[in-house]
Amino acid sequence: MHITTFLEKLTVTCLFDPPSTLVNPITVTEPPFAVTSTTDRPFLARLTFTWAGGNANPPLELEHWVDVCIFSSAPAAALN
Repeated sequence: MHITTFLEKLTVTCLFDPPSTLVNPITVTEPPFAVTSTTDRPFLARLTFTWAGGNANPPLELEHWVDVCIFSSAPAAALN
């Protein structure tokens, strides 16, 4: 079954003191539903999964700590 059968979009929102690259939420509406960006510091993010099929299932919200990759020349945020 393809992921778009059940996932409509993924939204990433910074919960507190957002880095300059995440002042506005990031929304992904097509596969692979992956988010990459750069940031100067770690942050707490809310991941909102909006399911396909209308209002049959409410969106799922999870909090996730996003850390900075220390092995890169540019600080990249990693949603692991």
